[in-house]
Amino acid sequence: MKKFLFTILIVSTCQLFAQTGCLNPLSEPDFTTAYNQIKAHDFDEAKKTDIEELFSSKCLTTNQISKLLKVLSFEVDKLDLAKKAYSKVADPENFKSINSIFDFDDSKNELQKFIEGKQSLPIPH
Repeated sequence: MKKFLFTILIVSTCQLFAQTGCLNPLSEPDFTTAYNQIKAHDFDEAKKTDIEELFSSKCLTTNQISKLLKVLSFEVDKLDLAKKAYSKVADPENFKSINSIFDFDDSKNELQKFIEGKQSLPIPH
């Protein structure tokens, strides 16, 4: 029985990593350094560029992603980057909480539909 449960745990973990591509989330000290550098920019365009680069090179937790998106002024930028971050999030089961950073229901609904579409895709083997 223990062997069976262990196998299920391993398979579930592998599927999660295959879905998100996240094997090693960004540590809190490294995140804090990156966050402070991004927040120090005067313009949203520079912040957005650095956030995009971080998303493309590292995987982050939902909480880290949320914190980064909150430094942006424009809802459309937040939504665009939230979608890009989803494929590399360390905890996709919590990603729906990102909706709390949006002011408009249209953005919340669009992100929800995006997540549902990604979750319905078959997991590669």
